[in-house]
Amino acid sequence: MIPGWKIRRELDRASQRLRAAVGKLYEPLIQRAYDRKRTSVVKVHQGGVPLTDRIALVLTYQPKGFAASLLKTCAHLRAKGYAPLVVCNAPATEADLRILAPETWAILLRPNYGYDFGGYRDGILHLRDSGVAPRFLIILNDSIWYPLNDADTLIERMEATGFGLTGAILQEGDQGKAPRSSRYKDYIESFFYLISSECYKSQAFTQFWTYFPMSNLKFNAVYAGERRFSRVLEESGQSVGCVLTRSDMLSCLQSQSAEFLRKTLTYAAYTDPLFEKEGAMILADFGTDEMWRRRALAHVAAVSRRRHFHASFCYASVMLLNVPFLKKTSGTILGRSYGMLHLKSREQYLRAVGSEDLPRPSSTVLSELQASVRGELLASH
Repeated sequence: MIPGWKIRRELDRASQRLRAAVGKLYEPLIQRAYDRKRTSVVKVHQGGVPLTDRIALVLTYQPKGFAASLLKTCAHLRAKGYAPLVVCNAPATEADLRILAPETWAILLRPNYGYDFGGYRDGILHLRDSGVAPRFLIILNDSIWYPLNDADTLIERMEATGFGLTGAILQEGDQGKAPRSSRYKDYIESFFYLISSECYKSQAFTQFWTYFPMSNLKFNAVYAGERRFSRVLEESGQSVGCVLTRSDMLSCLQSQSAEFLRKTLTYAAYTDPLFEKEGAMILADFGTDEMWRRRALAHVAAVSRRRHFHASFCYASVMLLNVPFLKKTSGTILGRSYGMLHLKSREQYLRAVGSEDLPRPSSTVLSELQASVRGELLASH
């Protein structure tokens, strides 16, 4: 039987596609009006962090006040040599601004227009208006808890790639190996980018953000932004890559013990009943022989081709790839939660931490994770 949440999700997607097609007729007029008044409606608050040659554009939407984890993220970025530029897609009180300002170079308050890429665009245009050309630019949004631990080295790994655009997570197609990001169904997830100086100064980067079509319709916003950004840069000749891929996780799993694979499945998160049943059967038949290992590896590969690998298998992602974040996704369709994979992933991560099979995150992140799981479980019933 098809889960009810999945049916609601598909109905919502069909509705979004219809509204997106209509939106393309009138949204350019809205954007032209917005651009004419952009510098007056985007309010700039200076922070207490000096400008450096490394800038982190942090997009946040927190209408109920800044979470403690946002301060933790900014402090981590500062420790890595980055000056945080926080772009707020929701109003902020004077009290909140006073708390956040010491951790930032600047804070931009803007209308909630254009989703994440709308906020990214205003942040990048502010840098250009200010004559700032960073050596490295991080583009990050608060849809993740990052970092889980203070000792994380993801930023160093991204800087070391030498790519013009480096992403944290590559969502690959079904080819079974890491393809180029321009191929069909392959894209870099938009919650964490690192941009080199050469890429930042390129004509392709400048034109993408200058003429980016902002939209308040999620379907248009995602496909104009996340699904196009890396492709446009790659087609212009910029080098594009990622540091965390499904292919890497599956490759690393090949050399792991049966006990490691058992824990990978023990803490797996599923939204597909057939996959969940298959995983339970493999666990019930646990053995150290090669046949069992092949069954377990084939199962992980099959699930990872259909669902986000880092959410489906948090244990392997953290232990093998040092994935240092968890997604906060908790959308709603017709009033019901549908971000079930990421919710279940957070539950499994907390189980693994509680069993001491995964490192304990910082106390700030841990308390927010626990609160989110409790709250969303109640909301989904």
